[in-house]
Amino acid sequence: MNRFLLTLALIATAAALPSATDAQVRFRRPYTGSFGLGFGFDNDGGGGGCRDYDCGSTCYDGHGGEDFAAPWGSEVVAAQEGVVLVASDGCADNGYAGNPCGGYCGNYVQLQHADGSTTIYCHMLSGSLRVSPGARVACGQTVGASASSGSSSGPHLHFGYRNAGGGSEEVFAGACGRGTSLWVGQRGYAEAPSIECSEGTQCGDSPRTMGAIDAKYRELGGCSSFLGAPISGEITAPDGVGRFTRFENGSIYWTLQTGAYEVHGVIRDKWGELGWEAGPLGYPVTDEGPSADGVGRYNHFQNGSIYWSPATGPHEVRGAIRDIWEETGWETGPLGYPTSDEYDVPGGRRSDFEGGYIVYEWATDEATMHLGSDEPSVDMGLPLPSLGDGGLGDGGADDGGSRPRSDGAVPGDDGSTVDAPISSGCSCSVPGGNRAASPHGQRPWGLGLVALFATLAGIRRRRRNR
Repeated sequence: MNRFLLTLALIATAAALPSATDAQVRFRRPYTGSFGLGFGFDNDGGGGGCRDYDCGSTCYDGHGGEDFAAPWGSEVVAAQEGVVLVASDGCADNGYAGNPCGGYCGNYVQLQHADGSTTIYCHMLSGSLRVSPGARVACGQTVGASASSGSSSGPHLHFGYRNAGGGSEEVFAGACGRGTSLWVGQRGYAEAPSIECSEGTQCGDSPRTMGAIDAKYRELGGCSSFLGAPISGEITAPDGVGRFTRFENGSIYWTLQTGAYEVHGVIRDKWGELGWEAGPLGYPVTDEGPSADGVGRYNHFQNGSIYWSPATGPHEVRGAIRDIWEETGWETGPLGYPTSDEYDVPGGRRSDFEGGYIVYEWATDEATMHLGSDEPSVDMGLPLPSLGDGGLGDGGADDGGSRPRSDGAVPGDDGSTVDAPISSGCSCSVPGGNRAASPHGQRPWGLGLVALFATLAGIRRRRRNR
């Protein structure tokens, strides 16, 4: 990089650089793979030979950083949030020992962190750098990909740490290393550090929240939020896919596909009654939020939704039945709120609403809306008006019928039966709780015409409700 341009970039970002007086920063694994340490920092003080952090020989003489055995093209990420000081590109991807390109570092990125310390990421792939000087990056954000540029005899990632005074230091704790690890989660000898960006949140002597679940908990207000304090550590869900943490007043669930979302109150109770993530709805894809009419509350899930109002209580809606309810205006349409979960009827499935009901028929692969009377409407063959995309995004559900437990018990997140965490009987956030955006968006034209069509004929939707 041109030295003049680099100087300008550093001057321009000086005001944004973090203070060197902040608490000492700790780091996550600087890559997304699971490979471990190849060669560590030399802790022998220049005495010839080498000693790694555990007084072993996983190092070489004079090595001033940590070499991780990253295969060619592995994703390299920021080990902690910071500001980009240098993003240097242009070295050949296949270097050699002693190659001075990039100051022996090849293609590299250097970050400065909140305590004034810096980290460097060396030997990266030409053209892979995703950041530029002056940019602020988040912990875990991609900065490039690994290769073998600069002074390197094979693909790997060199990760170096310098304290606020500019001194190069070991990151690992051990008999010959530092007293306290600078990794958020140091693991076994030469193993990859953890991927957590923070030590989590602890409320008094409660268990800690970690990772993406901790980030969501902090977003909602942490210990002072409506969820209260954690009452469990992070637990792997029974399906082996997701993870969750229980709180005094709810839970936060996470998967790689969905991200982390909270579920609480009677909506959480209903979801538990239906089988949690193993039930027909799958994992949550929104936090609990206010419905468009300002009366009720809802959570969307991978395969459907649960809606609550004071008059109806919580009920699930999914599949083709949910599609029609969405297209006719959700709870603000002619049907109002659901008054039942989906249940079996001869030849199909049915959900009841305040203003009518929707029936799905297996034989015809169609769902039909009926207003008012329990008698089926006469099908006059009228087309279904298109209302556009009325809702937030779990995409409806092509999943099928599943009834709640007949014994009325509420299973715990791990399958055990537990008491409901909230005694109020209202799935409502207390002041300061999360308020998700309206699930419905604007409707392009009035719902009165929809009600007219629906009154004249049952609205139908062909979609398997399996």
